[in-house]
Amino acid sequence: MLMRDFEVVEQPIRLKGLTERLSKEGIEFMESRKKDKIPFFLVLSYTHVHTAIEVAEEFRGRTKHGRYGDAVEELDSGIGKVMASLQNLELADNTIVYFTSDNGGHKEERGLNGEIDGGYNGIFKGGKAQGAVEGAIRVPSAVKWPGKIPAGTTVDEPTWQMDMFTTMANVMNISVPMERQIDGQNLLPLLSGQEKISPHEYFVHYCGEDVHAVRYRPRAGRKVWKLVYNTPNYLPGQDTCEYLCSCQSSITLDPPVLYELTSDPGERQPIKTSTSKEYQEIANKINMALHHHKDGIVPVEKQFSLHNLWWQPRLQICCNFPICECIDSKYS
Repeated sequence: MLMRDFEVVEQPIRLKGLTERLSKEGIEFMESRKKDKIPFFLVLSYTHVHTAIEVAEEFRGRTKHGRYGDAVEELDSGIGKVMASLQNLELADNTIVYFTSDNGGHKEERGLNGEIDGGYNGIFKGGKAQGAVEGAIRVPSAVKWPGKIPAGTTVDEPTWQMDMFTTMANVMNISVPMERQIDGQNLLPLLSGQEKISPHEYFVHYCGEDVHAVRYRPRAGRKVWKLVYNTPNYLPGQDTCEYLCSCQSSITLDPPVLYELTSDPGERQPIKTSTSKEYQEIANKINMALHHHKDGIVPVEKQFSLHNLWWQPRLQICCNFPICECIDSKYS
């Protein structure tokens, strides 16, 4: 369903043309803030290129990569309209834009006729829903802030999306909460070139409730290491599962396997930590960091318990009760 403020305006959701509608809503929001001279924070979460893929008629067949490629073209068009609007509103030079994705391509995803609808991960191993392999969690980001971030800057240091919270708070001169642990770090020094090394030394990568790997960025040198504790239950000779990789069916590695990601980003050369003193010391540091991390975890209620997931009709949001069907009149 789609909601505008607290009202359900469309049920079920119409995927075709949704990118255009989301762009229009975002642009109207910026125009209203500009008119009232109010600073704004816009989070525009497009559904493309998540499945199920439905593109507007004008983008069908636009590329040689099927529906997925057409959806990327449509997404690019929507972003282009938002960026053009920033320019027309004379806000482009005073606005930070942060574009990223939430996961790598979904390699098992196929259309009814075998089309590749889940994307492509290049040299990286695996894909979405596979815990800590690079194809699952390594995604690109593009950031634009004229006068603050030099144009053409490339940063290849590891960061993660929790950093967006702390970074945006710093952009707006807002202090992050002090009464709790905040995992995100301010990326502005890294993006502006003041710092050259990631603010993170360790990254703990989960799949569900289980730790699948820990990434280690030493404070010296250029190498980035990853110690893998669990791996997806792949089909023989492949980096895909039969239908969908699940955290519960992953395979525990004993002993864990080490990768040096700077020279081996595709994770094709597993390193046995017992083969050298250097590798063993790296594994020991990572294991100590993981132990420290687990000691700091405060248990909370499991959000995906059977009780919380069980459908409760009385809580079901519905427009036009009891039909539960409506079309947004703004885009009818």
